[in-house]
Amino acid sequence: MTDAQQKILDALKRDRFVSAYGLSLMTSLPVSQVMEELPLLVSTNQVKYLPLKNAQGKEEKAYYLASR
Repeated sequence: MTDAQQKILDALKRDRFVSAYGLSLMTSLPVSQVMEELPLLVSTNQVKYLPLKNAQGKEEKAYYLASR
């Protein structure tokens, strides 16, 4: 597990549903790096997500720990 993945998991322990942008702010990682790491965490079933629509009608994902 990379340091970035561990930071993302730690951030998700502190907050229940978080967007990729929110994880970027919480971990001080660039959004691009967060977006690169999230599919890996989802594929290993450590992180799951809910697809949501934002105010503009665009789909966003709210990420959470699979163990919750």
